Amino acid sequence: MVNIIAPMMGAANVDHSLMTTSSVLFDAIAVVGMEPWTNYPDAKDFVSDAFRHCKAIALIGDADGLLPKWGLVKNAETAIPGVVKGPNGKSLSNDFVKAIAAHRHWEREVDPLSGKKA
Repeated sequence: MVNIIAPMMGAANVDHSLMTTSSVLFDAIAVVGMEPWTNYPDAKDFVSDAFRHCKAIALIGDADGLLPKWGLVKNAETAIPGVVKGPNGKSLSNDFVKAIAAHRHWEREVDPLSGKKA
């Protein structure tokens, strides 16, 4: 099942706003583009939670700049387990399905106190 999450309710086909849901309720997330997400602290929390819970993440278009911008990965990291990137949804759909099928990507897990990989 696909749910559309947006910064605010009111737009067509939006199921939840960032204020009314959490990424822990979903098996995977897809982020389309970098704007307007960079302007919403709730978006950072939503994506950060999905990342910390080792869920599959699709970053579409320039959304691949969000993880380093928000301090979730180093700028130089290109291959991140369970994170797929592409210019559009079609280009990454097969890899995203595989990432979702793996369920969690424990290689990303870090110690919450030290920040070091487990």
